[in-house]
Amino acid sequence: MSWFLFLFLGLSFNLVYEDTSDEAQLLNLQLYGEFNPEYLDELITFMFRNSENIPVLEFQIQNPDQYGRSEYILESSLRSGYYGVLLNSIQSRDTGIIMEAGEVIQFTNLDIIDGRLPGSSNELKFDFSLSSNARNILSALSEGALVANDTYTVEVNLFRKSDGEVIGEAIATESISFETTLSAENLEIRDSDSEQNRLSRVDLRFEAPLFEWRGLNELLYRLIVVKKTETETTVKLLSDRFEQPFSSESTSNISENIYLDVQTRSNSYRYPEGLLVFLEQGESYAWQVRSNV
Repeated sequence: MSWFLFLFLGLSFNLVYEDTSDEAQLLNLQLYGEFNPEYLDELITFMFRNSENIPVLEFQIQNPDQYGRSEYILESSLRSGYYGVLLNSIQSRDTGIIMEAGEVIQFTNLDIIDGRLPGSSNELKFDFSLSSNARNILSALSEGALVANDTYTVEVNLFRKSDGEVIGEAIATESISFETTLSAENLEIRDSDSEQNRLSRVDLRFEAPLFEWRGLNELLYRLIVVKKTETETTVKLLSDRFEQPFSSESTSNISENIYLDVQTRSNSYRYPEGLLVFLEQGESYAWQVRSNV
């Protein structure tokens, strides 16, 4: 089931770097340049090619062996504090990062995508997997959305390789964490007839989505969910429905692409189990909350 959230807002973020390796000089990981949270989709796809790849991560590996060549393997992951693991990436075991004695290599995720490190002719291959939550987030981002109030962590592990085999556990691990925060001032209902159209998120961890928003306590909110169609925009569907008086006897009208129309005094609402049967896999749905103060 695909759920789309519409947050046309900027996010602030804080960074935390953490080195958990015994030999910190082996591996270093940094966000590339002045990383902007608007590049969240590029971070989710940092290990594979898409239409607008930009450098988002910078790696450095140092071979501490001063007397001979060494070979290494990388594994990486991206985790959301809210949605769990979004991306896992494992370097193919038939490729390796070959380094001369004392050599230091610096590269970005774009070099990994291109399959070559700077100054090297050795081919690199990575196998990756995206979670369903990651795909849903990417779909939302493609609609101009940003997911708010979350913590994202990139973790990279370095393994030693010998005679074509990976030796033991990771010899170095580094991670970067950053928080994205949605400005509360963009979420408040300020005056009569103002639309609550900047919503915080949809909880994708359950089959029945949980809608959440921020606003004044104890207000009577009206939540409407519509289905995107080829002939009518979701903006018009929502606007036309809100112009009609609310009726507790008409919580949905599937023939008119109105999938939910309810009132609540809470700042969240779980989609009714009895109406899930009408939702179609792969379709796009829009939702909005309004209240008068």
